[in-house]
Amino acid sequence: MVRPTVTQKEYQIPENVHITVKNRIVTVKGDKGTVIRDFKHMPITLEIVNGGKTLRGSMFLAKKKTLAALRSAISRIETAALGVTHGYEYKMLAVHYHFRMDLEVTNNNRHLTIGGFLHTINKHIEIPQEWECEFAKGEFDNEIFIRGIDKEQVSQIAASVSRSCRVGHLDNRKFLDGLYVENKRLMED
Repeated sequence: MVRPTVTQKEYQIPENVHITVKNRIVTVKGDKGTVIRDFKHMPITLEIVNGGKTLRGSMFLAKKKTLAALRSAISRIETAALGVTHGYEYKMLAVHYHFRMDLEVTNNNRHLTIGGFLHTINKHIEIPQEWECEFAKGEFDNEIFIRGIDKEQVSQIAASVSRSCRVGHLDNRKFLDGLYVENKRLMED
């Protein structure tokens, strides 16, 4: 079977999003901010066509596995466009059976302190300064929200919070204390 010489994927750019491409570095600008994606490690060609209304990604002599990289690149640009127009929000719940945990958000919503974990341990999670994310308290004491325009950063912070409360020396089938992601969604405007 002969494989095609050029394989292309296209993405229709939304009206309120501006995308620029330079040397496989994609900048996505929208109402809420700017997200930059670097695709220099991928053998793809990215270009803006149709007067700035369509982003086209193409790959030459692509096999099945390398085509997955092209689809992943276009998908990452789509999620960046959704992030700069709506934003992402992860809702985490503090689950405690043995010891009650206290969640405290400080330092302009960029620092989370988990107090009373395993009765005496305090955990601290700080968002790096260059990231555009924030913590927010929920209406209940055991809720915490992580909000931002970059889905990769928001999910990385949620994973760091969840991992900081993992207990390795106890049986995780019985000892379920920790912070867990309950809901992932786009923020409403």
